[in-house]
Amino acid sequence: MPTAQIPEAFQDLFRPSRHKAFFGGRGSGKSHSFAAALALQAAERPLRVLCAREIQKSVKESAKRLIEDKIGELGLSGVFKSTDAEIRGANGSRFFFAGLRSNPEAIKSMEGLDRVWVEEADRVSQRSIDLLVPTVRKPGSELWWAWNPQNEFDPVDLMFRGRTVPPDAVVKRVSWADNPWFPQVLAAEMAHDLAADPDKHAHVWLGEYRKVAEGAYYARLLSEALAAGRITRVPADPALEVWTAWDLGVGDATAIWFAQVVGREVRLVDYVENSGVGLDWYARALRERGHVYAPLVLPHDAMARELGTGKSRAEMLEGLGFRVRIAPRVGVADGIEAVRRLLPRVWIDAGACGPGLKALGEYRERVDEKRRVGLGPRHDWASHGADALRYLAVAI
Repeated sequence: MPTAQIPEAFQDLFRPSRHKAFFGGRGSGKSHSFAAALALQAAERPLRVLCAREIQKSVKESAKRLIEDKIGELGLSGVFKSTDAEIRGANGSRFFFAGLRSNPEAIKSMEGLDRVWVEEADRVSQRSIDLLVPTVRKPGSELWWAWNPQNEFDPVDLMFRGRTVPPDAVVKRVSWADNPWFPQVLAAEMAHDLAADPDKHAHVWLGEYRKVAEGAYYARLLSEALAAGRITRVPADPALEVWTAWDLGVGDATAIWFAQVVGREVRLVDYVENSGVGLDWYARALRERGHVYAPLVLPHDAMARELGTGKSRAEMLEGLGFRVRIAPRVGVADGIEAVRRLLPRVWIDAGACGPGLKALGEYRERVDEKRRVGLGPRHDWASHGADALRYLAVAI
């Protein structure tokens, strides 16, 4: 098979392995090398190839155009025919394109896949990974993962760069230096970023994680937990009751941490966040997990009665069959300190709690840039999961 148009750093794509995980910065040639390698392999023998990403609203957002371009560059246009939704080879090869989040049932029903290319794998949820990997079960099948690292708690990073890597996996960091066709226009941009913003240069071009935001409350403690092996697989113990701590959104997201307490050890075994749904949705989410629940830990404002129903959300949850407990009314600053004291004895399930981990890592202080003083926590997407853990920390 001719592989001259594939950089040396990507020659492992032609050696059998269950997982091939390539991560690195912009301009490293990940997408181009994956597309070219798949075209070459599918031209040599019949392959069923799924090109996937977490969200794909239309085939225009897929890697289809890139693969078509590579087919042309490799002189394989006579071998493949492109339709609106697929690429088909004269030898029976087929390329499919799908979003993992929006097409879970279609993904589960795909039989006989030989290759799966997961593009922008840093955006893929643990749920999608858990759905995809067992679906690809044909002997000799391979999963190819390509991503630019963003956060050390992203599921794909925990999977391939954590303490336990899947068996039969090739994991490689690549950069612009591995791309013999690195374009001059990108070289100029890279040089500018190096001079103007070294942290941005390290993240964008070298594939380092984004630098911890200034004023992040828990980022250091989470990094210590990861290094100590306390962010790993932490299954719930069916013999123990499960505490849930809620941040209840009004026209906003609701976040719930699921925890078990063993002596001084706290195990965060699950995390749920959603918006635009009623309390009955969250009640179903709890029941579907099949745990025995301790009283639900709710914020103080859960006692406020709603005008429409005349009931508080605490009363509504009681009406749905749960016991409730109102978290002590503690100031935000004291609550943050309670979380900081809690985290050194916490174990966290890396898969089930991925979105919550990202929220905790991004939760940070608002800073007055002129006076360089703190203004309290930012209220953004990260605050929901952080607030829910704060209620847990002051309640148990």
